[in-house]
Amino acid sequence: MAGEEKEGRKERLFVKDLREGDQVQGTFAVRKKEPPRNYRHRVGKFFFMDVGDRTGDIGVKFWGGTDPEVTVEAYRSIRPGDVVHITGMVAEDKFEDRLIIKVDEETDEIRPSTSEIRFEDYLPVSTLDLDVLMDRVMGTVAGIEEPHLKALLDSFFNDESFRKEFKRMPSAVVHHHNYIGGNIEHVIGVLDICETLCKVRPELDRDLLVTGALLHDIGKMSTYTYSTFIDITDEGRFISHALLGERMVRAAMDKVEGFPKDLALKLGHMIIKHMGRFEDIGVTGMRTLEALALHLADNADAQVKEFAQEIERGRELGSGDWHYSRTFKGPIYLK
Repeated sequence: MAGEEKEGRKERLFVKDLREGDQVQGTFAVRKKEPPRNYRHRVGKFFFMDVGDRTGDIGVKFWGGTDPEVTVEAYRSIRPGDVVHITGMVAEDKFEDRLIIKVDEETDEIRPSTSEIRFEDYLPVSTLDLDVLMDRVMGTVAGIEEPHLKALLDSFFNDESFRKEFKRMPSAVVHHHNYIGGNIEHVIGVLDICETLCKVRPELDRDLLVTGALLHDIGKMSTYTYSTFIDITDEGRFISHALLGERMVRAAMDKVEGFPKDLALKLGHMIIKHMGRFEDIGVTGMRTLEALALHLADNADAQVKEFAQEIERGRELGSGDWHYSRTFKGPIYLK
């Protein structure tokens, strides 16, 4: 108990620092778990789960003793999102081809943590200054000239509670910008690309495109939830964040007096189709120049960031010059 309190107050063991052969005694957030399985050649059960912190995730294998009910009870006592105290040893799992923490029921333990829980310890957080990014957003809102779009943006960003959540929300569970503050980073990236496109292609409606850049992922506020891990809400599982976002924006546009129908349709279409496939253009895809520009900007920022994160993962794993990426379905160069 005292050791755990010391860990919570002064220092803690992070996943990125774990090496094969290390003895582990620390707290981790449960990401997911798999049902217990029977041993092949003896009585008893074992189960797998993933745990993690702000620096990454690692697998855990709980090896039960001869009483399978003890293992089942241990499994049932753990839920995704829980913070647990684990003792065990880091080992290479030849079947998973990655490091895991081996927990032996007879000598080790998994139990609920009694440390003070700070979700910042268990979720990665943007390395950028989120207040600076929000200032950039607010400055952009202030520069919108079209009065209806300005009123629409004000209805969101003049709300302090909205700004607080907008600034902190992640952009994904496992893909690009999947950390606290990730989505505002992504929004600024998309905004920068859209601003550049407006300089290169002056025929673009800047106010409309910039408004779309600021609001295109607003539906993620209803799609994701986070505490010690990022999860998808029931709404997010049933309905895409693009459709949820269009609903939010549509409801806000309806409250702006005299909001032009044509402008509302254009902006709604941009939000719904911002993830649309390039090959759909002219068939079931983009209907306006601004919708196309927003889609390309969103895809460029998302894919480049995803690739950069894959490079970072490969370097952390010590993959040498090359790292195989399942996301990009091939080897990527790390140098």
